Formats: sequence, C-alpha cells, structure tokens
Amino acid sequence: MLSIQLDDADLFPRSNRHPTLAEEAAAKQILAEEEEDLVHLNRAIEKKQKSLDRAQEDVSILKESILKAKTEQAAAVQLRDHLRNGLEVIEGLDALEAVSRVITTQIENTDWLIRQETEALAIARTNFQGSLFVEQIRKQALDSAIVQHKKLSASIRLKKKNFRRPILRLPPEVWNNIFRETAYQPLCAPTYKRWRDIPKTWRQPFILSAVCHQWRLICRADPRLWKDPVIIIEDSNKAALSDLLTHCVLTAGHFNTLTIVAQEVESPLRDCGLCEQFSRIKSLNILIAALKFDNTMPALEELIIDMEDGYYFPDLIATIHQNGTNLRKLYFVGGIDSEEENPFAGTRTRLENLQEITMSCHNLLEYFLSNFVCPSLQKISFTTSVVPDEPDWNPFFDQGNLALTIKEVDICSMDHEDVYEGIIPFLDRLQKLKTLTVHGNSVVPIIETRISAMTDGPDDEEYSLLCFLTLEMLIIKSYTGTGEVILEYVEALQGLQRDDSNQDSVQDCLKAIVFEDCPDITQDVKSRIEVLYPDD
Repeated sequence: MLSIQLDDADLFPRSNRHPTLAEEAAAKQILAEEEEDLVHLNRAIEKKQKSLDRAQEDVSILKESILKAKTEQAAAVQLRDHLRNGLEVIEGLDALEAVSRVITTQIENTDWLIRQETEALAIARTNFQGSLFVEQIRKQALDSAIVQHKKLSASIRLKKKNFRRPILRLPPEVWNNIFRETAYQPLCAPTYKRWRDIPKTWRQPFILSAVCHQWRLICRADPRLWKDPVIIIEDSNKAALSDLLTHCVLTAGHFNTLTIVAQEVESPLRDCGLCEQFSRIKSLNILIAALKFDNTMPALEELIIDMEDGYYFPDLIATIHQNGTNLRKLYFVGGIDSEEENPFAGTRTRLENLQEITMSCHNLLEYFLSNFVCPSLQKISFTTSVVPDEPDWNPFFDQGNLALTIKEVDICSMDHEDVYEGIIPFLDRLQKLKTLTVHGNSVVPIIETRISAMTDGPDDEEYSLLCFLTLEMLIIKSYTGTGEVILEYVEALQGLQRDDSNQDSVQDCLKAIVFEDCPDITQDVKSRIEVLYPDD
C-alpha cells in the first residue's frame, strides 16, 4: 500500500515572506482534498491487489489439475499399448477368444477414457488461458493505478514546492505578452547600422524559444511573435531561407511585413526564394546596402529604405511607379542614381494614397517631384541637410492643395544657409500646419524667422511663416542651446496676444512645446515656458 505523509513543514516551506491566513487555508484545503483522493486511490489499489492474488491462486489450482490429467492420460495410453500388444499375441488362439473380446472391450473403454481426458485437458487449457487474460487485465489496471498514484504524489510535491513561487504559475497568455514586449522590433533601421549586430538585434524570437522547453512551446504557439520576419542576405545566392520558412510555418504563411537586411546584392531577389511572399507584403523594410528586386507588390502600403552612405538604391523610381498604387508611407534615406535608365521616364504617377514621405530635400525636389503627384500628402520629413541650389517649391505645391493638406513636418538638423534657402520657403507656403518637429541646428533660424515676422511685421521680412498661426505642437529635438530663443518666441506670442483686439488669439492654437534630448535647456527657461505650456 502506497501512502504519502504531509505535514505543515512541507506545505509551508520557510521563506522570507509568510503567507496570509487565507492563503494557508486555501492551500491546506487543496492539499487535504488531494490527500483524500490519494487515500481512496490506495484503497482501490488494495482491493485490486487482493483480486489479483485470488486470480493467481485459481491459476495455480488449474495448473495442478492439468498436470494430474496429463499424468492419467499418459498412464492410460501406456495401458492401451500393453493391451494391444497382448491382443496381438493371443489373437491366433481360439481358446483365448473370449479373453480377447474382454481385452478389446477394455481397449475401447480405455480409448473412450483417453478421449474424455483429452477433452477435459482442452477445457482446462481454455480456462487457464481465460484466467491468464483476466490476470493480465488486472495487472494493467494495477499498473495504471500506480502511475496515477505517482502523478498525484508528484503534483502534491510540486505544489508544495511552488507554493511560494508564483512566477511558475503564470499562464501562457501572460508569457505571450511579455515575449511580445521583449521581441518586437519597431519597423525602422537601427540607430547604428553594423552588419554583425543586426542578426542579434532581430533574432529575439529564436533566442527566447531556445531558453527552455516551456518557453519554446509558448513562443511557437504564438503567431504574433513571428509576424515581422527579418531576412539576412549576404549575397545573391545565399539567403536566410531557414528563418523565412520558420516564420511561414509559425504564421501559416500569413505575414504582411518583411524586413530585408542585405549587403550589396547585384542580382534581383528572384534568386533568393522570396518571390511568392511579395504579392501580399504590405510593409517592406530594406536596410544597410544596395538591393535589386523586380517583384510586383500590389498590396504594398509602406516602403522603408535606409541605405549606407555612398550607396544608391537601384530602380527606386521605377519600383514606386510599379508598386505605388496603395503606397501610404515612403521612407527613403540614401542616394538616387540620376544616370540610371528609368523605363517610366517622362511619366508622372499619381500616388493617391501617399500620406507620409521621408526623404532628403534634394531627392524630393530633383527626382521625386518630377515623377510623382501626391495630392493627399499629410506629413513630410526632411532627413539630410542636402539642399539643391536655388530650390523651387512651385512644382510641389502646384500638384493640388498640399498647402492645406500637409499637417505635420519634421526637419532634421541643417546649416543655417540650407534652412534659409530650402526649408523656410517650404514652411512659408503651408497654411494648416499642426505639428512641427525641429532638430538641432535647424531650431534657431526657423524660430528667429518667426520671431522677426511677429515683432517687426510681415511687410519687413521676406518670409512670415504664417504656418505658425495654426501650429498646435512644437517639438524641439537634439537641441544644444539654452532655450533662450524658444523663450523669446513664447514672449513674442504673449506680446502679440496683448496687441490683438480679437478674442481668438494665435497663441490659443499652440497647446504644447515639447523638449526631447535637449540637455542644455536651463531650468529657468523650462519653468517659464511650462507656466503657459505645462508638460503633461
């Protein structure tokens, strides 16, 4: 009989934190119920053991009966043989005919007895086989009960052990949320693009699933963890297809985002085994270096390309012409080869759905505007300080109502001259700007131009930047100054409000001034600005 003795020491192991009375009562109640089940199981095992013992005794008796029957059968056979031999000797003697008939009768009786014993032996053998089968069934039931007993005992020991370790009782849904927060990578290039670091950065799902068996099962059961595959391509004939196949299997082949990290690949991606995935890709991210592909992407909505300095992205304009029907977001950092043959040269494609574009001012004016019309553009970001000589924004704003549709602008850090020549003329054309983000060296010339227009009057300045009249949020990033120019702008707004006879002031539009990564902003400037624009 198997039994387990539980005491309070096993139930409540020593720990730095004592459980509450409710926790102890609940745990003891659970353990008491499981121990009661264990007692019932032990009783059932004892009954089954007794039945098995009785079956074994029956089998032993049957074995003895069979052995006795075999012995009697052998004696009868031997007697029959002797009688036959005697009959053969006396058959020729007439005087012994009566004796022969008697012996013949005895032989017939002996044969009948042998047949009876044979039939009894067959019946005994059948009964023995049936008893043996019953014994096997009882033994299997006993083994099953013993296994169940061991599992229940192990469960009780495990619950005692983990009573003070709640992390081991976390359900898979909680692990899934933790893993997604850990493994998810935003769809943009790393801050520092190093070839050897990128596989480590983007292989988090594989790393998590290799920690232990439990984590592997949880990771493999969550398709959302694998929804953003990243393919590392070193040359045109060697692609990380094993990773892609893993993502295809674990997401049932239904992912719409693909990131390709490639060194220079001269041949199109048709050789890399990715063609069948391009038809349903909605967001394509290409990082590091030059890459060619000629696959059609009818579902493409986001195209993000981040190149290393000195590299050109081949066929970019042709790619957008071919796949830009549903394009909503275009992010391009890199160079466009002006000497490259473009099969769509002289053709302007309307990108009806394009709402956000990120590109250098030079690429936008020299190559993009001459090939595309973007009537629904709402956000534009300038990525580098490269500005063409004598930039002309008229072709851009002649496309439609872009002066009214553009609501958000992000300007990288540029030299003062580039800001005055390229960016301020662009801002001066906007009429419904809501959010303006300015980085580094671009802050001062833009803010000073607006201050001058407010204090000196628009007639005295070439640009008035009236877009500031509708501005709701001003974001300053990576600015190394003390913030005096921002404070001067806020004070100029205050003066404009006092001189304004209308009830609705331009200052009422501005709702927030946000500083990000501006370590040199003085506390005095922050406090004075926060009085009017508190940082929520």
